[in-house]
Amino acid sequence: MAIALRADEDSAPVSDPAPRPLSQEEVRAYLKERVRTVRTVPSVGADPGQLLRSLLDRAREPSPLATDLELIDELDVLDGISSPEQAERWLVLPADIQRLWLGYLVARMRAVKDKTSASLPDLRARVGTVIKRFPTFSARTRPGHVNGLMVSHKPASGTWSGDARNLLQELRAIAWPAKVASAEPRKEPRREVDRADPRDDEPLDWDHRETVASMRIVMFGGSPREEARANLERALGIGSLEWPEGDRPRRVEALTQRIVAGTVDLLLIVRSYVQHKDANKLIDAARVRGTPFALVDAGYGIEAVKAAIGEAMARRSQAS
Repeated sequence: MAIALRADEDSAPVSDPAPRPLSQEEVRAYLKERVRTVRTVPSVGADPGQLLRSLLDRAREPSPLATDLELIDELDVLDGISSPEQAERWLVLPADIQRLWLGYLVARMRAVKDKTSASLPDLRARVGTVIKRFPTFSARTRPGHVNGLMVSHKPASGTWSGDARNLLQELRAIAWPAKVASAEPRKEPRREVDRADPRDDEPLDWDHRETVASMRIVMFGGSPREEARANLERALGIGSLEWPEGDRPRRVEALTQRIVAGTVDLLLIVRSYVQHKDANKLIDAARVRGTPFALVDAGYGIEAVKAAIGEAMARRSQAS
């Protein structure tokens, strides 16, 4: 509060007049303007395509949820990407993309919810906390109908995991459209990714193309990048290529459990980015299960991955 002193030393300080109370109409007008400002001034750059690619990279590939560790890790990912601070970034997205993005996250969360047993009360409580964020955001932005927001909703494909996969394909087509990719000028190649590799929808004609078309392949190690993963999967014609983050807690243990459970058809380990003890643990599990495996050398471009898959297939043939 500002205080004015008179020249007369004996005079008492005189305070500024108290502010006039706001009317209800003024309060409502302020709140309306505040909502408009928050919605139209995002916390990130205004390129929806770049933002969508960033979000998909951060969200990673949906987990198969075959073990409790995978369930916890999937919840960690969805909790982090849907925090209130992160949700502010979604305001940049157009309404139709918001609807797809929300539907994708909701489907993944519903899959987690269905897999979370009553024997894990703390986990169930956390699932409830995270899943409530999506109807709140939808009510705020009104992007259109999002299946899964209501308890009574059923998955369109028969399973929530199936819905998530379908929505992910739609989002990828928007984030990395084939026409835009083919029109992009060639850049200097980086060691990790073959930038000059073909990006056509038709897979390459190579020795194991028909074999990998129905395989669930996991590549472990390095920094997963969705663009590179999708490029490898498309170019080599792999049925499903997963690339989990190798530096997250519990990832090695979760992948080991998956291998033992038989939900991995072929294992690729990026040698330069996986600790020796972790690689040995994964390889031991693969040997016990009889899962083909190989080490990927020289980054993780198409030629390196092709060579590693060929090595794994040769090892499998020798074992049989």
